[in-house]
Amino acid sequence: MGFGLDGAAIFASWAAICKGFASIGRHFASLCGRGPAVPAAIFAGLGCGIRHSLIQPGLDFTEADVYNRRGSFAGIHWEDTLLHVVTFTRSTPDTAAKVWIDDDGRVTWGDAATVVNPWDEYALEETIAQAKNAGGKATVIAIGPEWHNDALKHSIAMGIPNAVRIDEPEADIRDSLIWSSLAAGAIRQLGDVELILFGKESVDVGTDQHSCQLARRLGWTMLGYVSNILEVNCEAGTIKVEKMLEQGKQRVSAKLPAVISVMKDINEPRYPNFLGIRKAAKAQIPVWSAKDMDVELPKAATAVLAYKNLPSREIKTEIIAGQSIDDKARILAERLFAEKAL
Repeated sequence: MGFGLDGAAIFASWAAICKGFASIGRHFASLCGRGPAVPAAIFAGLGCGIRHSLIQPGLDFTEADVYNRRGSFAGIHWEDTLLHVVTFTRSTPDTAAKVWIDDDGRVTWGDAATVVNPWDEYALEETIAQAKNAGGKATVIAIGPEWHNDALKHSIAMGIPNAVRIDEPEADIRDSLIWSSLAAGAIRQLGDVELILFGKESVDVGTDQHSCQLARRLGWTMLGYVSNILEVNCEAGTIKVEKMLEQGKQRVSAKLPAVISVMKDINEPRYPNFLGIRKAAKAQIPVWSAKDMDVELPKAATAVLAYKNLPSREIKTEIIAGQSIDDKARILAERLFAEKAL
């Protein structure tokens, strides 16, 4: 079916109408307070989910895929409202738990419960907020064995509707090169991700190199130490953030897609409500492998040889007697000099 000049003009008018439907869909989604409901998705689909091959008069019209990120016709551009925000999380021992190495050389924390990595809670909250602001969707991913499901279910209870766990039992995910390869495979598998959020670091391993390596593998912009996301402009494909520096704060703009690590000052994480907890309890979390994602894992660059408990320390307590505070201070100073502590 072909269009002449009049047909192109008519279709251009239709594209403008569709752009209005997209705005309605975006507004409806924000009122819903969650990902786009069916009516919102319908409006957004009419407005910006369909891209056509008719770019200039005289070409044939064909319908292409639904929910492309960007489309244009006759000089009119429209954007997909479905900003897809992804965050990564993991289960860690409670920071108050006693952790030690058992007789088999394994790290254990006994019967103490695991919790969501405390830094991740801020990333989870910000993921919910940014997806809601854009009328988009949110996904949480964990990499590792089944006990990381606890962190994923906590995330669902907070309000992130989509969760995936990546499990590759033969791979040593303690090596960050392997971890980032699996993470990059998951992002490519999802296909439409524009923004990835991380917590500042993982408390159990004390590192933040995972976020940097993921950004490098994807070829995306990396923004660290973010204390405030000032603006996400889906139409322009840009993001503006405020970063914390030793000397103060810095405002930075970058192109999407981007990887961000956030600080705890960025928000106040919510507590899961009863309905969220019930939903999380019933959730069936899909598990992907490297084969499912068509990922060829690199050779590990590091190897853990052994874990050891810290050497025990004998502590002796002595009460210093004296007639006055000055006498006690003098005696303490003399003892510290004698022990070469000062």
